[in-house]
Amino acid sequence: MPFVGAGLSRLAGCPGWDGFANRVVEQLRRAGQIDCADVDHLARTPPRTRLSIALALARDAAVGIDLADALNQGAGSTSDPDGAHAYKLLSEIADTFVTTNYDHLLDLLPRGPTSAGGPAAAVGSGAPDSKRTILHNPSDFTFGALDSGGAVFHLHGSVADPGGLVITTNDYLRRYANDRRGARENPVLTFLDDLFRLRTVLFLGYGLEELEILQLLVNKARGGRNRERTQTHFVLQGFFSHEFRRANLMRRYYRDLGIHLLPFRTDFNGDSQIVAVLERYATQLRPADAEAAALRSLIDVPALLEDDD
Repeated sequence: MPFVGAGLSRLAGCPGWDGFANRVVEQLRRAGQIDCADVDHLARTPPRTRLSIALALARDAAVGIDLADALNQGAGSTSDPDGAHAYKLLSEIADTFVTTNYDHLLDLLPRGPTSAGGPAAAVGSGAPDSKRTILHNPSDFTFGALDSGGAVFHLHGSVADPGGLVITTNDYLRRYANDRRGARENPVLTFLDDLFRLRTVLFLGYGLEELEILQLLVNKARGGRNRERTQTHFVLQGFFSHEFRRANLMRRYYRDLGIHLLPFRTDFNGDSQIVAVLERYATQLRPADAEAAALRSLIDVPALLEDDD
């Protein structure tokens, strides 16, 4: 199960957290709600803090913020060749995805054949508006939907519904509120708990700036009833050759989260090297066919029923 972070979106032309926050702040400045001195003050705060403050000011002033524009997602797609190729390759590896990204890039079906000639080629002739099923409301996060095929689970919301995006600190607190002591179940925690227990997960597009999100996801899921993880989880992360020591330290960090680090070298192609890695994976991995998915669902049933005991 690919678990996609912001690194893939940046490869396709979307801004990182810092750029996203700056674009929201700039919209607020153009609306006349803050001046250049305020922009300078906000620039000295972490991106998510900057976003929390900017969106609160916009809300108080009843100023609309175009989050799709801030994400460079007005058109909902990418013309960047590396980014487009990376997302086509992902379609060869799987047809269902979990992501913390807000953008549309996973939602859209590839239009042309991929270099590896996998399943994406079969759907590649689809119209530009061909989409996977977009799931962004917590009530839609069910384990059964994982095997329905052609779906994207937007854990932190989708730009298709700007009002439901998880951006501010309070948004995160509400989305991951612990339900273990109350009578009301948090479907997000239950979904993550089942996902990490019953699926092999490949985290990709998660850099150092998103480690806190990755740690939050894993630690919240570990707070559930199923503390033993029977599947193996991996994270793809790029390093320069001279960062061998750093890679080993990060390997130790991920090990405590139950995740195996898969490092790749970025000396010559930078972050775009992940495209070559995905090309190799696309020749070895394929989405499960309908028969295999049905069999997997039957295998999952006893494990899921154990949660109700």
